[in-house]
Amino acid sequence: MADIYTHLRELGVAFSFFNRKNLSNITPEYFCEICAKNVTMPCKLTMKMISSNPNVFNERELTIIKNAIKLGVLIKEKFNIKADPKITWVGCDTQSDTPIDLIINQYKFSLKEDSFILENMGLYKLLNILLNTDNYHAGMHVFKEFARDEFENWFNVTCKCLLKDGPDLFEKIRENKYHVIGELQNNSIVLNYNFTEKVKFVDIGKLNYSEFENKTNSHLREYVFSKWIKNTVEYDEEYIKAKKNCAIAAGQNIINLVSKCQGTSPIGLMRFFRIEDEEYYYAKTTNNSVAIYKVPKLKDANNDIIINKVWIEIPKSQLNFYTEIINKTNGCKIIFRNELRYSHGQFNGTPEAKCYIDRNSCDLTTMYKQIV
Repeated sequence: MADIYTHLRELGVAFSFFNRKNLSNITPEYFCEICAKNVTMPCKLTMKMISSNPNVFNERELTIIKNAIKLGVLIKEKFNIKADPKITWVGCDTQSDTPIDLIINQYKFSLKEDSFILENMGLYKLLNILLNTDNYHAGMHVFKEFARDEFENWFNVTCKCLLKDGPDLFEKIRENKYHVIGELQNNSIVLNYNFTEKVKFVDIGKLNYSEFENKTNSHLREYVFSKWIKNTVEYDEEYIKAKKNCAIAAGQNIINLVSKCQGTSPIGLMRFFRIEDEEYYYAKTTNNSVAIYKVPKLKDANNDIIINKVWIEIPKSQLNFYTEIINKTNGCKIIFRNELRYSHGQFNGTPEAKCYIDRNSCDLTTMYKQIV
């Protein structure tokens, strides 16, 4: 569920059209009453949704409301909206995939804050987008699929580093959550989670990943094995080299597969920019500025936003996949970075391809048309 600040940022714009009080006199009760009376919404508005204190807004909450009112005034002027418009708040619909937060008469607005994190996607989804296909499916493992031999070697080196670096007994306790133990007995290894889930491998030096995966569960992999790795071998040069070699092989094979996407404009790419079938407006406000952008329709944007180039980078041992997009209408470029990595411990589950806007890049608004 969205937090209080998100609700205030979105509802505050709607509130501005019906408010009759000075900011200093606005209370959570009054704000809630005005919104509930004048704004259509698919949920019941409660005090807990808009304030940490049912009697008074704190300084940060009031600042958000103030900025939202500024934006509401600008929207009213720019779109020539008369008194008492029809407003629907859709931002509280947690099941909705739409970027729209507020509909004012016929105008649709997204009021989301900028975020460098776009989506926790899987590799299959990234490949489907870049190659304009649906041939790839959930569960695709980047290292098994694109660097099988190097991945097996990385796992083998990890096991040997555990034997070499120790300790013979690894123990980690988190109160009221878990008690984990890892034991080395000659060449054998025992993984123990909360004394209820336990597995022993007799000769870790000959253990392959398939056997390891089949005989362990997520608890043993995430809370015992991966934490032991982090505690013991993460900085071992042999481990780092094996992991990096796996990342290089996987990255190069992915580039070989998707290089043909350069110069294309796949329809799925538009989801990165939150471009929909119908046009809408993206609005944001800070203490110092207010801006409104027109987000084009899908059919209008598809030919103007193209993949300029793709490449990989591997700082230390982390595989990063980069996609540079160019807007042909204004020459602006934006770079997305997908981190291809485990999110819940090394060798546990399927690595993600979490998508970020590169911090040295422009933001999503470079693909929109600023109208204010």
